[in-house]
Amino acid sequence: MHLPPQHSPPSRRSAAISVHVSFDFLCPLIAQPARQHHHHRRTDRRKSGFLQSEPTIIRRGRKGSMVLLRLAPASTKGLFPRRICKTQASKLHITPSQNATERPFPLFSSPAAKVKHYLFGYGSLINPQSRLRTVATPTIAIPVLVHGLERSWSYNCTRKQYTAVGVRRATKCALSDEPATCNGVLIPIENPHSELPKLDDRESNYIRSTISLSDISFLYPSQSRLSDNAIVWVYELPPTPAPFTPTPCTPIPQSYVDCILAGCLLYGTTFAHEFVRLTKGWDSGTWLNDRHAAMDVQRYVRNRECGETMSVEPDVVDNMLREIVPSALSMRVDVA
Repeated sequence: MHLPPQHSPPSRRSAAISVHVSFDFLCPLIAQPARQHHHHRRTDRRKSGFLQSEPTIIRRGRKGSMVLLRLAPASTKGLFPRRICKTQASKLHITPSQNATERPFPLFSSPAAKVKHYLFGYGSLINPQSRLRTVATPTIAIPVLVHGLERSWSYNCTRKQYTAVGVRRATKCALSDEPATCNGVLIPIENPHSELPKLDDRESNYIRSTISLSDISFLYPSQSRLSDNAIVWVYELPPTPAPFTPTPCTPIPQSYVDCILAGCLLYGTTFAHEFVRLTKGWDSGTWLNDRHAAMDVQRYVRNRECGETMSVEPDVVDNMLREIVPSALSMRVDVA
């Protein structure tokens, strides 16, 4: 880490970061609003913040996340790091500021212009009723195709013991030379400071990272514009030595598939077909038809209070699956 010459010892408030310095480090979530001194409580809290490039979140937990990012601090006013840990490159260790808040916040850049946040939903979040389970504000999502992501049945959902979809960064599909792409929707996040933590809890054990705007293709020309400073988040699979595959104890539940395809069909039959076609691993393990099973047997339990039970006719879904993944569907196990 290269620091500019200091003519005087830095103050305790600014000791944690250097102004006009770019550096790489591993740290928990650090961009947090500072507590104002009592004689500044009525001042405007909008401050210039970190000009951050796209962060790569290495590990996420309930008490914070480890991220790799490049920061060029534009100003230290109003922003204080909570904790910065040692890095392999610079052996940097900086103690936390006393003014840091204890509750970790997600990373946000804070330029003068308002930044619009979006979340790329590629599974149950495509379904607007499913989104209401986490975010109470109804949203109108934008259907898109993202390049450089491959979706598969490879996420172990330990809460209900089933396999869900997840995405990995890739240039080509693992089993073919086809370019890796993933369809889904861009969900506007109106209040990121309150809504993203709720989504983090829902998507626990995924890694929240960002998508480059240049990797997004809009399916409708009228919706083909985001502001240049927009931030698009995605929950991707954590790095593992080998991808997870469905098992009899953690199967693919048809109740979960129905929830996703009910959302996909809102954007047309072609969009739903593309979800099935672009999702890998339909035949990689156990697929359980729990549509008509008792509630305590169903693996994906939907929230009836917010209307998440919205679904389509089973024959419509099954005909679509039979057309695209016939061999996998033939091995689906029915349960009562």
